[in-house]
Amino acid sequence: MSVQLISTYSPLLPLILFLIFSLRKSRAELKVIFLYILLAFSIDLYTTNTNYGKNHIFAFLTAFTILEYLMVSAFIWLSLSVRILKNIIIFLSIGFVIYMIIYFIHNDKTTFDAIPSSVEDILLMMYCIMYMFEQIAKPQIGFIYATPNFWVVLAFFVYTSSTLFLFITTSSFSEDEQDKYWVINLISNIVSNILLSIAFIVNRKSQKNPDNPDDSYLNTVS
Repeated sequence: MSVQLISTYSPLLPLILFLIFSLRKSRAELKVIFLYILLAFSIDLYTTNTNYGKNHIFAFLTAFTILEYLMVSAFIWLSLSVRILKNIIIFLSIGFVIYMIIYFIHNDKTTFDAIPSSVEDILLMMYCIMYMFEQIAKPQIGFIYATPNFWVVLAFFVYTSSTLFLFITTSSFSEDEQDKYWVINLISNIVSNILLSIAFIVNRKSQKNPDNPDDSYLNTVS
């Protein structure tokens, strides 16, 4: 079984676990992540299994970059409680979305969107660090890794940090080199889906307390 095939179908694991453990009782931000995984999986299937998807793959990837950014940013925004951090995400998101709309309109969509993907990675990495900083700074009863949100943030931090250098340099690679190094993206995708699966399993233990703050997870899971 190829790494490409495993990466394509790896979202099935967190999708199934969400339906088992988190469908009936989950916070809004986890539902956003479920929709994100479903969208990513659908686009992957469409662009690898249909002629139209294959012929317009870069247009789909550019559109997905915008949607991915908005959904992951929304998750982290919902997870934060410090107003200034939430405002930073809003301010940067407005700028990024405007840039992406201009890019989408004027780009010929025949090559991978290396610059937008790199900028997205940098922004999402920064948001993940903001979340971790907030969680470390606030007094808590339990462990941060006992919350589903921690595992979701970790999943995106691992993915963005693993693919950033790849996205920055991919435009300078030959086609053969791109195929050779793209396995980094595939492996990162697999790892992130495993971490998202852990998040939905952890969420099962926190369903007894529906309160919104992350502290509720820490108070109910030990």
